[in-house]
Formats: sequence, structure tokens, C-alpha cells
Amino acid sequence: MRISKPTPDALPDICRLYQTVIGDMHARGLYQWEWGKYPYEALLEEDIALSRLYRMDDEEGLAGVFALVTGGHEKEYRDIDWRMGNNPVCLHRIAVLPGRGGRGYAAQAVAFAKEYGRSIGCDAFRVDTYAENTRALKFFRGVTAREAGTFRLRGFEKEYHCFEAAL
Repeated sequence: MRISKPTPDALPDICRLYQTVIGDMHARGLYQWEWGKYPYEALLEEDIALSRLYRMDDEEGLAGVFALVTGGHEKEYRDIDWRMGNNPVCLHRIAVLPGRGGRGYAAQAVAFAKEYGRSIGCDAFRVDTYAENTRALKFFRGVTAREAGTFRLRGFEKEYHCFEAAL
């Protein structure tokens, strides 16, 4: 698997990937995301322009996508009880195509995020996920040091759980 920054011409494929992942989530009764509400094309276009979006490619092509945001200034994170570091790298919008799960791509994305964060002087890793995403909750509990709190997003029924680890 190779991780790289996408070029603007990859936007249609990235949008299709998210739409496929969201369709699979909804088919499993998981309503963590809703295409057009979150994530949406303009956000992904901005991610690419700001050089914070990453693509994961395997022998079959585009397999997944994630964003890395530094600083921890997300408004949803304001009231969270963060205890590790004050200059984090935050993993957002990680999506792996159905059928490509179980290959360790999410673990590779987290390892990449942590190494990238260290390389630019970040002192913590942060991530959040939806309360009903039991697979992601279990995974993030295993790759972080602690759960730091929860927040709610308008328009989504359940809480999002926040996790952190020192770098």
C-alpha cells in the first residue's frame, strides 16, 4: 500500500470512494456520515488544495482516503478534556473501500499520521469517531492512549468519541 497526496484531478474518484463507503455504512445501519452534509465535495476539494488529504493506493488502485489537520483547532474539540500535548495532528475523514478492510490500511494511516506529526513537531495524535461505529471505536482504543471525551454534531443523532495519544 502506498500513501500519497492526491492531485486535483483525483477529486471525482475520491468523491466516489466516499459515496461508496457511505452507502456501505448506511446498508449496515451506520449513519456516521451523509454525503453532501459531511463529507462533501467542496470540503475534499479544500483538503486537496490545502495539501491535507492523503490517498491510499494498493495493487487494485485507490483503496482509501484520510485527512490530516494540525493544531487541534476544530470547534468540536474545544470542550474536550485533552491531556496530551498542545500541538496535535488530527486524523479526519478516514475511509477505506468495502472489500479492502482487514488489510491493515487504517493502522497504516494512523502510523503515517503519527510519524508525519512527529516530523513536523506535533506532540499529540487525535482522532474521533461516531458512537455507533463499534469497529472504529475498538480500533482507535487500541491505537491511542485514552478516550478524552465526546461531542455532538448538529444533524447527527449520536455522539462522537475523541481519542488521543502522545507523540
